[in-house]
Amino acid sequence: MLSSWINSARGGEANEPYPDQLSVRPGESLEFKISCSLDQPYCASLIRIICADPNSKGPGTIEQDINGNFAEEYPSRKQEFFPGSYGLVSNPTPLNQLVSFTVYAKIWPTTPLKGQQVIISSLNEDEKCGFALKINQEGQLTAMVGDGQRLNQLCLNTSLKERNWYQVWMSFDSSSGMLQAGQSIITTSQKGGNTVARRDNYSFQPASADCCLGIAAQAGNKAKEHFNGKLEAPGVFNHALSEDEIKQSFDGNPSAP
Repeated sequence: MLSSWINSARGGEANEPYPDQLSVRPGESLEFKISCSLDQPYCASLIRIICADPNSKGPGTIEQDINGNFAEEYPSRKQEFFPGSYGLVSNPTPLNQLVSFTVYAKIWPTTPLKGQQVIISSLNEDEKCGFALKINQEGQLTAMVGDGQRLNQLCLNTSLKERNWYQVWMSFDSSSGMLQAGQSIITTSQKGGNTVARRDNYSFQPASADCCLGIAAQAGNKAKEHFNGKLEAPGVFNHALSEDEIKQSFDGNPSAP
């Protein structure tokens, strides 16, 4: 059996590599994906495992070096990896022209207390414009809007419970400057009366036309603030809905597109 072994050339530890396929036939190729945070280069080599039984009463582990044409040192480089999936919509011009809006989704957060996590975002952090519905570092649902000068946040005063289904939303009404954020727990094991909402007045400036819409991640040069959990049925309305209208939308009876 053939196996590829990655080790540091100078005694450090490289991150565990993994192949793009579990097995190959003679003449086929196999690639190894390697991320290494060491300052030193790492060494790649190929060995044949003749016996992998470490039992002291047997022959023990027996390995044979094979002269592969790739066996040499390579420069280390760290390659970020974000498990899970997210959605990016490039140049959503109609969305970025909205001055009033409602966004909503159903979520099942797995680790709400582990860092900021985006649910839906059309936010340009550098230009401080656009909006984002997200979870903050305290696990609180947060509605964020930029006015071109600063990013304002409206946070609910309760943390999301992990592994529970929620309906979450935010809306902004340009005529009144009213920003609203809300959540309603819908897990059947929880008792009723778990709807929480807050509202306050802010200014809002839409993101530029080329700003991407991110679902379950914040768009940018590199996606970040990934949502950890399940996210279903995200939606956007071109006006501010009332709380009753939002509930109708979750029930599949939207009042308007």
